[in-house]
Amino acid sequence: MPDSQLSEVSLDFVQADKELDEYKNWLDSNAEFSERRVVEYLKTRKDLCLLIQLAGSSGRGRSP
Repeated sequence: MPDSQLSEVSLDFVQADKELDEYKNWLDSNAEFSERRVVEYLKTRKDLCLLIQLAGSSGRGRSP
């Protein structure tokens, strides 16, 4: 099993906004896609992933 390392990261809202716009365009131009393709796409967009995580936690930094 590969070692995994956690590291502290900061969310760059300007970059996240740019990546979100790019993601919307990607979705518009890719009506159908495999899970693997979207995962590969998102892996290269750290700030977008952090923004999604923040939205999923309703703005809370950590779960209660």
